[in-house]
Amino acid sequence: MSDGYGTAEERYKDLHRVYDEQSPFDADAAAAVAFLADLAGGGRTLELAVGTGRIAIPLAEKGVEVTGVDVSPDMLRVLRGKDPAGMVHTVLCDMTEPDVSGDFALVYLVANGLCELTSQEAQVRCLTAAARLLAPGGSLVLEATLPNLVFADRRPLFVGRMDELNALSFQAARYDAVNQIVQYRHVHLSDAGIRILPTTHRMVYLPELDLMARLAGLEPAGRYSDWTGGPFDPSTGRHISVYRKPSTVVAG
Repeated sequence: MSDGYGTAEERYKDLHRVYDEQSPFDADAAAAVAFLADLAGGGRTLELAVGTGRIAIPLAEKGVEVTGVDVSPDMLRVLRGKDPAGMVHTVLCDMTEPDVSGDFALVYLVANGLCELTSQEAQVRCLTAAARLLAPGGSLVLEATLPNLVFADRRPLFVGRMDELNALSFQAARYDAVNQIVQYRHVHLSDAGIRILPTTHRMVYLPELDLMARLAGLEPAGRYSDWTGGPFDPSTGRHISVYRKPSTVVAG
């Protein structure tokens, strides 16, 4: 599905090659798995934009029944290579129309997964689909960076990892303030040459996200700064938001 910024397949067709090594979210992956396993409570779990299984595989290793969907066949191929036992059930599909059946105790999107959808309409459809697949009382968890106002008035350049003496990673970003779109170019310089990978995100402000969730029939259930449940602090630059599907429908 194209939205003016290319299809998701086009935007992420090469990212699978370096996704694991360049993810800025790895530092607290173990805490994320523990947080999600606790919320799942032994029930079925669905990860939207599962990628290479960075969270889904260790979650499945804890005994949680995990289904993961992704629009990229290359990402899923990497996941299956890391999961030869097939603990994670994978489905190739668009996360705005997940080709799976509920009811799930937990649906989650981590590492800016929702922001990979580059229109508000697509993001609303994704949350609506997630709500539909949740069992009554089930939880939706979203992890994302907060929109950074530094994008609004200049074109920033961020230095990434400098773990090797003969390699350097950095990213350039361009911001469309009207549509809340950030276009990134991830650049890696090394003895092997220059590698440039593009990604595009639609950033979501928290009041907007809360409204989207409410339109999908979900209720706010918590917001944190990290996966240990630390109180939400905007200065950290990210949020982990939890929404819940009501256990009962209240007649209007």
